[in-house]
Amino acid sequence: MSLQLIHKLTFARTQILILGSISLGLTACPTSTPSTGSNSTDTSTSTTGDGDGDGDGDGDGDPGDGDGDPGNGDGDGDPNDLCGNGVVDPGEQCDDGDDDNFDSCTELCQPPTCDDGIFSTGETDLDCGGICEEVCLDGQMCNQPDDCVSGCADGTCVTAQSCADLQARVPGLGSFNYTIDPDGDGGPIEPSMVWCVLDPMYDGGGWTLVLISADDGVDTWTWNNREMLTTDTTPVGSIPGPNGEDYKHSAYHQLPFTDLLFRHTPSGYWAAYNGVGDGSTDIGMFMDGLPSPECNEDAGYAMSAGTLAASGELCSTDLYFHCGDRDGYTPEQCEAKVGPVMRSTYGPCWSRQGNQGCPLDDSSGAGLGPTEDPNYFDLEVNSLGFGFVIGENPITGAGDKATYFEVLVR
Repeated sequence: MSLQLIHKLTFARTQILILGSISLGLTACPTSTPSTGSNSTDTSTSTTGDGDGDGDGDGDGDPGDGDGDPGNGDGDGDPNDLCGNGVVDPGEQCDDGDDDNFDSCTELCQPPTCDDGIFSTGETDLDCGGICEEVCLDGQMCNQPDDCVSGCADGTCVTAQSCADLQARVPGLGSFNYTIDPDGDGGPIEPSMVWCVLDPMYDGGGWTLVLISADDGVDTWTWNNREMLTTDTTPVGSIPGPNGEDYKHSAYHQLPFTDLLFRHTPSGYWAAYNGVGDGSTDIGMFMDGLPSPECNEDAGYAMSAGTLAASGELCSTDLYFHCGDRDGYTPEQCEAKVGPVMRSTYGPCWSRQGNQGCPLDDSSGAGLGPTEDPNYFDLEVNSLGFGFVIGENPITGAGDKATYFEVLVR
């Protein structure tokens, strides 16, 4: 072989070695396979690329980068803290790997609570009812009356139609202001707030306050205004509840009734009368269909329960309506108003022993206020139901709102 050929072969071999070194990298990272033309020995135990080259593992944080770290591979070897991955990560109390809110771990990776903003285990609707102290509103789901602020019917919270309906739906409520809807959901009557007497001491409770005759210095329940007790639906006052002022709620003309309750304040005397109405009409329409004046002592309704007793000028505890003034006359003469001054009354009343004795004498002293005496057509007699005849309030009122008489229906 000529010297010139040897030089050419040597030069070519050198080029191959240089190119091979370049292709393998100038940093001399170890590899499991020796480079062609190299006498180096591999000292690495890795079987995958370290991430600087192409293919799996480029070291830039891409999935499957070949760093050899566990997990899905974010390039840094950190765990994935997404709620729902089945791993309890920092900030989570649980992680069951699903979005089911009706087990022991919600989609928030926290146990269910009544203030987490999701419908979850133990609730009948979103954060209310069931195990929650917060009760559900109308239209929300329920399992029992206690789940609702009103009542539960067919799995839905609905507004009660009366205080009696409310008490039946949610037993154990206290007397207070509650919203009722006399004709039910979808009817023309708008729901309104009323005062409910739910104390069972009053013949079982379930009473709706509809009217107050008060010693407030205002002449509301007069003879000339007597139709306000029957057909005139004008409301009086605006605050539902016993407050010592004349008051008539719209429910007076809306609620069909069966039973009546009357309470006198401050004496505390009360009387309940069951079975007065038949549940088909309100008290105003009921009284509009009764004779006036009523002069028959046998026309009264017997008291069903209460603390009222016949005493003083009260002939009996029976309830009447539109009491005539007998003045010692027969019922027929009373109806014909043969006497010179017939002090009949209008609305609920009681039989009074006036100057002509029992029954039904000077009846305006035992009613809500109206008197047929021409001198008082525009004035309200301060009798306050049976309050005056049992000696619990003066017939001449003080106007201080301390004495009043309530009418409640059920």
